[in-house]
Amino acid sequence: VEAVIEKTVLKKGEQAVVKTTENSVAKAQERAASLSKVDRSGKDFTKAGKDAVKDLNTAKNEGQMKCQGCGQAVQRAEKHTKGVSPASNEAHVDHVQSKSAGGSGTPSNGQVLCRTCNLKKGGS
Repeated sequence: VEAVIEKTVLKKGEQAVVKTTENSVAKAQERAASLSKVDRSGKDFTKAGKDAVKDLNTAKNEGQMKCQGCGQAVQRAEKHTKGVSPASNEAHVDHVQSKSAGGSGTPSNGQVLCRTCNLKKGGS
């Protein structure tokens, strides 16, 4: 929350924007914390869990979802078409601690990565 507040330059009339940003981050954090209470060790994310990770990332980045690996703006994934490569800036929700290492499929263990960063990470 502090990082978002520091990024916003306060000028006359911009206090409402700061308050809205704080509320968005707080709501996203509450939702992520609530979904993280269930033990999902070694499991995939639920759709709600993925949405919570994306929403928290968006709220923390002033309404723009960004890759936590390289910082580039990412777009929500669309349905893939056979034979067509997805965009390199497609958003992927990734486990910080891998499933194979017992990482949980909850928002507290999730991060948003661009397709390029996620594919690089998978190879290491």
